[in-house]
Amino acid sequence: RLARDLYAPLADYGGDLLLTLETFLAQGASIEATARALFIHANTVRYRLGRITDLTGYSPTEPRDQYILRLAVTLGHLLG
Repeated sequence: RLARDLYAPLADYGGDLLLTLETFLAQGASIEATARALFIHANTVRYRLGRITDLTGYSPTEPRDQYILRLAVTLGHLLG
């Protein structure tokens, strides 16, 4: 269900949101580190994180929501 309800909308939206979320999680939820890793402005990261929240209903900046999103991304990759 997580893969279907959270991962699929991000994957269908386009690579930018999913890539941003994966990078954000890998960078320890640091907006600045994510921006440096993706070679984009920090405000662009903030905008994309807001879009992720709009699409999924879960905020990547909130620890509990972040955990759910991490699980959804992992399951999405595993289930294809």
